[in-house]
This record gives sequence, structure tokens and C-alpha cells, in this order.
Amino acid sequence: MEYMDEKIINLRNQAKKAEHTSLEKGVYIKEGLLSFERRKLFDGEMSILLPVPFKIMPEEIAKIKYPSEQRPQLIYSNAGGDVNFTFSLFDEQVNTSQIKEARDRFRGLIKKIQPANLFIEKKEEDLKDTVAAWFDFKNYGLDAQLYNLFYFTNIKGKLLHGIFNCKFEEAEAWKPIAVQVIKSVFTDERDSN
Repeated sequence: MEYMDEKIINLRNQAKKAEHTSLEKGVYIKEGLLSFERRKLFDGEMSILLPVPFKIMPEEIAKIKYPSEQRPQLIYSNAGGDVNFTFSLFDEQVNTSQIKEARDRFRGLIKKIQPANLFIEKKEEDLKDTVAAWFDFKNYGLDAQLYNLFYFTNIKGKLLHGIFNCKFEEAEAWKPIAVQVIKSVFTDERDSN
């Protein structure tokens, strides 16, 4: 009888997870339902769906996690600081054809500086009147292997560079969510309903 109860609970959990696979409805990650909300960034230049519990990383922690003076302009992080979405919006005007070039230049630079990284995928997707281009890779932090997804697109003609990162062991669960977050830049509340 105990075995049957476990089976029923497992089937119910699978049904709940199948029902929550979009940012609008929330997604299950680590057995918990994660809700998302639309946030306006860069004085309203853009908006994006981000996890509700994620907050701006305090500057003193950002300086440690991203020691370069060219650290991302905005860093949203979970409470543990091990899952991050970052954003930098540059005044540099770019057109759609330059987005893939920016991605490829950045990927080449990272490969040259850190040849031990394991590059996984390079992709682009047409979204509304532009393109989003990204690449992902595994690298090695001080105490863990990390998964990074770097993406590029344009917002009102300006270059947007974003990074998603988490522990590599959680990448399989987080990558589809991160891609949905990137795409949410090009939807708004009207598209979500």
C-alpha cells in the first residue's frame, strides 16, 4: 500500500510540474514553484520577467563575485547568490546584423582568455524586429563548476548584453528558464494574457 501512495504522489507532482512550464504560470525548480514578475529596467527602457524572490545584488557582494570594474550594470540574484541574471545596456547603436557579430567576438575573446572553458552551444533566434544571440559554457569558479549563458540583443537600437549563471549541476533545470527570461524582453503584459 505504501508503494502505491508514493506512486500516486509522484504522479500528482509530475502533473503539477507539467502544468507550470511557463514564466507566466510559474515553473517548478528544486521541487518548489518559482513565480515571475515583469520588472522595468534602465529607467523603463526595457522590461523583463524575473523570478519574484530575486533582488539586486548588494554592491559589496557584486564587487567580489564580479571583480572587474566592467561588472554588469544590474545584477539580480537569488538569496544564496548562486543564481544570477545580469544586464548591461550600452548607448552604442547596433542593428540586428551586428548582434551575432557581438556574440561571436565576445565568445572568441572568452575562448582566448580562458581556454579551459567547455563551450556548449551557440544560437540565435529571431524575436519581433530583432534577434537574440547567445552562447553558453562551463567554467570553473573557486569552489564549483559554473554554467554561464551570455546573450546579446538590441533594445531600441542599443546593445543589451546579459548573463545568466548558476552551478553547473543545476544547468539542465535552469537553462530553459533562462532562455524564456531572455525572450520575455520581447513580450509584454498584453502578449502574456
